[in-house]
Formats: sequence, C-alpha cells, structure tokens
Amino acid sequence: LGHEYVAPMRSMFGFLLPQSEPAENLNRHVLGDLTQSNNDIKAPSCRITFKHKVSGRKRPRVFKALGPVQFGITGSGLKRYYVAGRASLKVSSNAARELKECHFKGTLFVHFCPEIGQVEEIYEKLWEYRQEKPNEQLTKKCPLKYRETDYDNYDFETGDFAVYVADCVPPDIWGALCRIVDKGVSINDNVTWGNLSQKKVRSLADMIVACPFEFDGRYLSKTRGSFVNAGGLVLKELEMTTLASKLISGMFCCGMLLDVDGTSVGYNRMIDWATGYTAGVHAANYIFNKSH
Repeated sequence: LGHEYVAPMRSMFGFLLPQSEPAENLNRHVLGDLTQSNNDIKAPSCRITFKHKVSGRKRPRVFKALGPVQFGITGSGLKRYYVAGRASLKVSSNAARELKECHFKGTLFVHFCPEIGQVEEIYEKLWEYRQEKPNEQLTKKCPLKYRETDYDNYDFETGDFAVYVADCVPPDIWGALCRIVDKGVSINDNVTWGNLSQKKVRSLADMIVACPFEFDGRYLSKTRGSFVNAGGLVLKELEMTTLASKLISGMFCCGMLLDVDGTSVGYNRMIDWATGYTAGVHAANYIFNKSH
C-alpha cells in the first residue's frame, strides 16, 4: 500500500532467567529459595535498568523503569526463574526493539531501594544500623523500609492517611544477598551485624543498588498473556486528528496497526479505544460525504 511499516514485535513482558546456571551464578543464589515453595517473591518498589550496546557508540543505551517487581518460578517440567511486575513491563515496552535485536538476552540490574538513594546513602544507613544493633542477626530482616502513603485510607482518629510499610528487600532475597556478601553466612547461621566489616557493608550496599539478573527469554503471564505489540504503520504518514492515511484516500487506521504502545495494560487499551473511536467516526463521515 506504500506505507512505511515497522515490523511488529512483542512488548510488555517479563524476563526468563537461564535454565542451566553455573554454581556461582547470582540468579541461583538470590532466587534459590523459590524452589522450596510455590510462592512468588514481591519487592514493593524497584528500579530496573537494562543497558543495550549500540554499534558505533561508546556508551550503551540505558532503559530504566520504576515499580513493583515480582520474582517467581514457571514451568511444569524443568522450572525456570522469572522477573516480572510493573517495572519489567515498562522496561520491555520502552526497549522492545533493542531487546529483539539482542534476541532477548542480557542483564537486568535491580535497585531494591531507589527511594532511599544511591550507594552512598544506602551504605550510610546500613552502617548506622550496624552501629546501633551490632548483636542483631544479619539475615533476620532488611533494615531498609519502603513507605507509601495510602491516600484512599484516611484515619479520622489520628487525622492522617494510612502509611504502608514494607521491607525494601524481601526476606528471602535479603538472606541470599547477605550470604553472597559474607560467604561465611549460612541459612541458619547466627552471624550478627557486628561481624560485618566496612568493606562488606559497602559490598552489601552495592548489591542492593545494582543486583544483576541474567536473562535469556521472555516470560508471558498465564493470566494476562502478552497481547501488546510495538511496531506498525509510521505515524508521520497519518493525519493524526482523523487517523486518515496521507497516501491512500479513504483508509483509516487504528489500534495495533499503529506504531505506538504504552507502558501499561491500561494505556494500551485506551490507545485502542481512542484510536478506534476516532478512526471509526471519521471513516463513517468520509463514507457519508462520498455518498452525498
């Protein structure tokens, strides 16, 4: 039809982690406890970073997204770990083309406490906690807390909104990070905060800010699936107020035919509804005017 067309590609998905992993692979160490239960691990607020090397450029393209993250296991036979959640959907939407170019293989860096700050701020809080509670068991809980105000839940007795509080790093992952940083810590060990040197506290802060997870595929949720595509007709060749083609008279385009996608299910549904309505109304007007 003469229109410029971007090849369609899947968007908004989770990330599958490798099936076979070396013993020292962080995926196995951090998520190993998942094999003991069928429960997913949920982190309340993380920043996921994906870096894509571009040919001819020294610096990679960097994609970041903030939101809840879910870690789990999928598969009935050979089970595989996956990383999903709102942050992963945003990253896969923004970097859909780049992920396809690298055949859905790469590394995600997860920052578990983005609201608190970067490495220095995390290190200071961890060291302060070590100084205050040197006798507390290291793997017991994450001392860093995520707080979110629930503006839908007002307490008339206190005169304030309810505040949701959770560990920044989920307990299972926290214990795994501690065991990675201090190799002498076992699952049932009573190693205390006072046993950590400044160097190990710094290493723990580094892991919290940029915990790497290698991936080699897409994870598609059984309940939601992946119905969002990037790619399609280039928008510059359409009249955006009517969604009529600038090249072919009487052709109107909408929905997933367009090279546009959002970073959440709601946005994409709204795109489909809004463009469908706009194209439909103007197509009907076009036919009506032609017949009269």
